[in-house]
Amino acid sequence: KTNIIYIGQHTKGFGIYMWQWNSLANLLGITGPTIGVLAQELLSYIPKAVARHPQGYLQVNYSLLGE
Repeated sequence: KTNIIYIGQHTKGFGIYMWQWNSLANLLGITGPTIGVLAQELLSYIPKAVARHPQGYLQVNYSLLGE
């Protein structure tokens, strides 16, 4: 992720951000601006919603954020 901008706070306390994807994500077909949460921050709030991808990066299971 690049150009990460804080845009607000979820009711559970973690931040909501907007960002652009970096060149590695672009190579994987992930492009454009995105709004979401940061896995590293979410680990402190809902650790079960964060998984480590086999390639080493963290990913968020957004379906678990509403629990």
